[in-house]
Amino acid sequence: MEERSGAFLYPQRAGSPSVRPSTFGALVFVAVAVTAASALEDLPVSLCRDATYNSPASRGAMCSGAGASPAGTACPLKGDVAIADCYDYLPSWDGTQCTAPEDAEC
Repeated sequence: MEERSGAFLYPQRAGSPSVRPSTFGALVFVAVAVTAASALEDLPVSLCRDATYNSPASRGAMCSGAGASPAGTACPLKGDVAIADCYDYLPSWDGTQCTAPEDAEC
């Protein structure tokens, strides 16, 4: 059996509730928003040829990808202190710890 709404036909299975595209779109939007929000947490970020820094959730989604539109834009910032993998031969070594010398970029 089909239900007609405007110019569109929506297949209806026996016993299943009717979900129109506008309702479905709203449900998908809410699911994506909840997933994105729950994905925001402090994450370790390993910089190329350097130490590992913390990327706080408050800075937004962690940088992932490259080019004009990376998936996220949060990166370690100048002055951030490494949380792991800090060695005296790395560029960010300041004599006692690894401190980001500049803002990182995707």
